[in-house]
This record gives sequence, structure tokens and C-alpha cells, in this order.
Amino acid sequence: MVAVGKGKPLEGPKSVETLASFITMDVFRAVQSSLVRAAADMLFHSRRDDFHNNPANTITYQGLAAIEERATVHISEARKY
Repeated sequence: MVAVGKGKPLEGPKSVETLASFITMDVFRAVQSSLVRAAADMLFHSRRDDFHNNPANTITYQGLAAIEERATVHISEARKY
């Protein structure tokens, strides 16, 4: 990992702290959207008769999937450096 503006690699706990600060919100968003999608799936499968259509076919559900994918890409990109 390279320190911003200094050009030398960070080592030890400082690099872990920097990486953690870059990906904290992305991890939060990925976990949050994954949990909401899992809860919607569980509710749908346990009480199908209460739903007019599958929640996975809604824009909200697809938006949560997109947030999860985007956060995963950001985390992956941050780990490369």
C-alpha cells in the first residue's frame, strides 16, 4: 500500500488502518443489503400466499443487489493497492 503523496509503502498496522478506513462503509453497505435481501427471500418463501409477486422482481430488490455488487467491487479494488 502506498501512502498518499509520500510515495513509500505503508507497512504494519498503519496499512491495515488505512485499508480499513477505505472499505468500512462499503463493507457496511454490502452486509446491510445482503441481509435485507435475505430477509425478503425468507419472508417470501415462508408466506408466498401473502405476496402478489416475487420481491426479487422489484426495482428495490434489484437496487439492493446493485449496491451489494458495487460495494464488493470497491472492496476488491481497495485491496489491490
